[in-house]
Amino acid sequence: MKILFTIPGPADKNNMLFAQRQIASISHVAECKTVFLESKSPIYLFKKSKEIKRLINEFRPSIIHNQYGSWSALYMNFLTRKIPVIITLQGSDINYTPTDGFVKDLIARYSTQLACLLSKKIVCVSSSLKSKIFFGKKKAIVLPNGIDLKQFHIIDRFIARQQLKWNEKEKIILFNSNNPKIKRLDIANEVANILSSKYNHFRLEILNGKVEPDKINLMLNAADCLLVCSNSEGSPTIVKESMACNLPVVSNDVGDVLERIKNTTPHKICPQNSKDLAAAIEDVLNLNIRSNGREELIKQQIDSDNTLKKLMNIYSYLATH
Repeated sequence: MKILFTIPGPADKNNMLFAQRQIASISHVAECKTVFLESKSPIYLFKKSKEIKRLINEFRPSIIHNQYGSWSALYMNFLTRKIPVIITLQGSDINYTPTDGFVKDLIARYSTQLACLLSKKIVCVSSSLKSKIFFGKKKAIVLPNGIDLKQFHIIDRFIARQQLKWNEKEKIILFNSNNPKIKRLDIANEVANILSSKYNHFRLEILNGKVEPDKINLMLNAADCLLVCSNSEGSPTIVKESMACNLPVVSNDVGDVLERIKNTTPHKICPQNSKDLAAAIEDVLNLNIRSNGREELIKQQIDSDNTLKKLMNIYSYLATH
């Protein structure tokens, strides 16, 4: 089995890291190549089309899998119709994202809808994304990106803090801010201001997409809580990674967060405002215990091995029908 993947953006190890991890997992059982589509420029895409067609002729993939919707998935669907094309909807490709600007957001979402119509199969990382598909909903399945339970594992909090050189007395909240406007960094900072007045040693640790992947596991084990307060999400990877490390999660009801953590203890789902989120975090901090997130993640089969099996079944079916 040969799979050709496409990822929009630069060929950087931190670009759509969750997608690159999934590709790495699949590469153990199939021959994989990845194309990074670094620009929407018509001139760039015209030149890139020659390169991609040459790669397709040489590599002869059984499946083309677009790891994101929007213009990149539409482009690949138009580029080749002889090979089955799969699209994975991640969230911001189909969710309403006004922070991108009205025109850009509209073009992105309708490009995704047209790509869904043309694709042979649609993978949605959450059920909320599937509900937003206009055309081809019958081709869609819900399959969250799985977490590598070997990479994200439990480490003693004290040891993790020693390795990171973090103060043992600090109350540390993690916040993923790789898209500050959508993730609502402004609300997270307001939460931090409220909690800083209640704890002598408090810090909001912000992940900005530049942290080395191997360091994230240490941070999840060393922190006291994860904060999520996004305007929109698909199936946030950081929540599942936190579960794998038994880090409690406080979040607004966004994406599939509630579905993922509803049976974990402790956790809090509350309105998207700083006062309620700060109070929820304070409740979790006062309990001073880790969650049962890893156990719950395994029960839900949201791990990379199970995701790999399900994807390979999809690939095999499409390649032979």
